Amino acid sequence: MNDNFKNSLITIFGTTWTIPAGLVAFSLYQNHNLDVFLALLATILILIALALSYIFFGPKGFISRIFIFIKTQFLTLASIILFIIFGGLLTSSPEAFPWKERIGMFLISVLSGYYLVNKIRPFANLRLTKSFFKENLELMDKWVATETNNEQQTDYREIPLSGRPLEKLVFTIRPASSFWRAGFKLTDPNGTILPLRSNNSLIFHLGSTENEDRFGITAYINGEWVESLNKTLLFNRQNPVNIKFEVNEHNFIKCYVNDQVEFESTERINPRILKKAFLAAWGDGHNMRVEFDSVGFLTR
Repeated sequence: MNDNFKNSLITIFGTTWTIPAGLVAFSLYQNHNLDVFLALLATILILIALALSYIFFGPKGFISRIFIFIKTQFLTLASIILFIIFGGLLTSSPEAFPWKERIGMFLISVLSGYYLVNKIRPFANLRLTKSFFKENLELMDKWVATETNNEQQTDYREIPLSGRPLEKLVFTIRPASSFWRAGFKLTDPNGTILPLRSNNSLIFHLGSTENEDRFGITAYINGEWVESLNKTLLFNRQNPVNIKFEVNEHNFIKCYVNDQVEFESTERINPRILKKAFLAAWGDGHNMRVEFDSVGFLTR
């Protein structure tokens, strides 16, 4: 049982307790009697989360995970409680509140619900979910890249590797502009995202073509175009494009697009360039908009 699965079990119990807790709070707010069953259920769920933390990770791990849980899950817990309380009040007795209060309660319910959906959304990608439980993937929030004032109008996010070599990277892109370039860059610890093509780096990216029904695939190693990679694939704008990068123990790499290997190195890459990585999109003088989602990565 890997750490992701253990942490997921703890998170499930540690967040679902807020559902009965929120219902208890809602009931008390309406001056009803305490629902003993819901209060007991909430208590049992949070005790299970605490017990699993101690069993899985011992005393030291238990204490550290409690602090991490409080820090990272506070907004999630608050959002669940707010969604239940204000959503429940609106649906059960809307006439009891002036219209200004109803608008405020509605906005709070919508915002808290939106936050919860965004927390769950990365796991909508079944491939990412399987990899997460199987391989201890770390997750990144989705983001939308748009043109900037940087060179080539590059917008980017650094992947938080914490100095550890990258072993696997998975993400999806959904372009929303006619012109776009999007992918990832690996570089040595002293390297930067710009210029995009540089020594001691690897760039793998997709991009629009003159044919709206196809996108191109390109790679650069140490700033030099990989001539053997010169192909286009069918593009369905209704579906996101899945991209995956893997490097084996001998430092040979493979890049997948929609589950098919589209590029693999014939020579070992410099392992130093695995220690810094970026997701990036750029417009080369055009308006550009690309959504990055379902981002997960694994380090050695």
